[in-house]
Amino acid sequence: MHGQYDKQYYLRYVGGEKYVSKFLANKGLALTKYTEKPLEVAKIRSGMKVLDVGCGRGEMVFLSARQGAEAYGIDFSPAAIEVATAMKQDHREEWAENAKFIRGNAVNMPFENGFFDVVFLLDVVEHVSDHELNLILLEIARVLKQGGKVIIHSTPNRLKSRYGYIFLMFYNFFFKRTPFVHPHVLRYKKALETDKEYARQLLLHINEQSIFSLKRSLRLAGFVDINAWYGNVFNPLKRLKLLGALFEKFSASVFHIFHDNLYVLAYKNKDIKP
Repeated sequence: MHGQYDKQYYLRYVGGEKYVSKFLANKGLALTKYTEKPLEVAKIRSGMKVLDVGCGRGEMVFLSARQGAEAYGIDFSPAAIEVATAMKQDHREEWAENAKFIRGNAVNMPFENGFFDVVFLLDVVEHVSDHELNLILLEIARVLKQGGKVIIHSTPNRLKSRYGYIFLMFYNFFFKRTPFVHPHVLRYKKALETDKEYARQLLLHINEQSIFSLKRSLRLAGFVDINAWYGNVFNPLKRLKLLGALFEKFSASVFHIFHDNLYVLAYKNKDIKP
């Protein structure tokens, strides 16, 4: 599947056409739903060393460098590094010199022990096997400073895909008059009809995660003080304002089958935080 991560993937499909257009128009500096929350949590300060593992087009590297960090991006895909490096050349600002891109393997990165203050792992974990994920997290722990933080984002939520779809199928059937089939199947069938290449991209999510599985993997890698939350919730009652608000508040703390966009923040050492 590695061959699927080509230039077309990064310049057409990552985030969809809307976010590709933003990337090109704003030279990778547009805040989006994929970049805003991780940056907020990272609390990047001038002089920090920041790494984005699986950096893709390089948005997090550019945004971190603009905030004064010495920012590195690493990706196994030569196409990703090519796209990111080309975009860097379009920047004439002084901070752009602090944006560095390296083609490499996330399980054996060319950095010293304890080099980074912050590591991003955004929209990567669902693309690798559990074994690869465990090795990547161990390697991230190695290159992080004591007290350094790792910030993870992943979507979709495994629990929503496996169990929440039952409710979503009923909702779609009664309110949208769609066939009574799994929403993922509907999405794939629609993609096959309109864009067969995009349909193939949908198959790249080989290892969807839940908050529980991510926490377990982080603990196994030695991370502590692990905080996890959801970015959004499917709310079948949102048209009914009061009931919708109660459902969202209740489900956020009890149910895990309506949510997507998993976020996790964890530290290498809970006693020393940056």
